[in-house]
Amino acid sequence: MDRSTAYKTWQPELSADPHSPLGQSVLVIGPYPVHTASHDVESLALTGDWSSETDVEVFAPKRYDKLTFNGKEVEVKKSRYGSHTFILPPSDISVESITKSLPALRWKVSDDLHERFSGHDDSGPAWVSADKMTTLNPRQPDTLPVLYADEYSFHAQTIL
Repeated sequence: MDRSTAYKTWQPELSADPHSPLGQSVLVIGPYPVHTASHDVESLALTGDWSSETDVEVFAPKRYDKLTFNGKEVEVKKSRYGSHTFILPPSDISVESITKSLPALRWKVSDDLHERFSGHDDSGPAWVSADKMTTLNPRQPDTLPVLYADEYSFHAQTIL
């Protein structure tokens, strides 16, 4: 397939087995992206995202007579070579519709960075001088001293 088709092609598994055989997956060309596929005896359920009207083609076992997308049944047609095709209408979910449903945010701040004040005392055992001039890190610094936090045994938290 060409690159533009490949970007729209998904292969959701019908099984939780990571080594499932080919018959336990489907190919879906269309919406971006397809998240999941599940099935029962006669129906195939897909979930995914899309925004504008989208043509969808599904390559799946022929036993599926009914197909749903995001919980809604879709009208499926069979192609001449056996795939299932349908059209997703434009989505009613948009950035604007989500933005309208968000509550107003009230931001609060706490100025807890005492180290920024000139009178802050930075002496004591919690403070380490950054004075190493060599490192075993394969990415050598462009300037010295070495300022990689790991060199001074700091592996988490905020580093100043």
